[in-house]
Amino acid sequence: MNPRFFAIVSLACATLAVVILVVPFLGVYTSGLLGPASVALGAVGVARSKDGGPSRKMALAGLTLGMVAVIILVVFLATGAYSDWAR
Repeated sequence: MNPRFFAIVSLACATLAVVILVVPFLGVYTSGLLGPASVALGAVGVARSKDGGPSRKMALAGLTLGMVAVIILVVFLATGAYSDWAR
């Protein structure tokens, strides 16, 4: 497949994962799926794009934003932020 496909899907998944994190119950499950998926797709996009073109930069952005989403999710779960919102 085209590396641009992986870059676009990775960036879209990562953006959705970060935005959906603010929804109490939907954020845990959706971001728990979209965050790692964007990291994996971003890594594939970076590996398949050999030049420093826009598809590589988009894949790196998706990879980075996906990692941020996963880190924020782990912090929220470790601190109990979602359990506070549920009350």
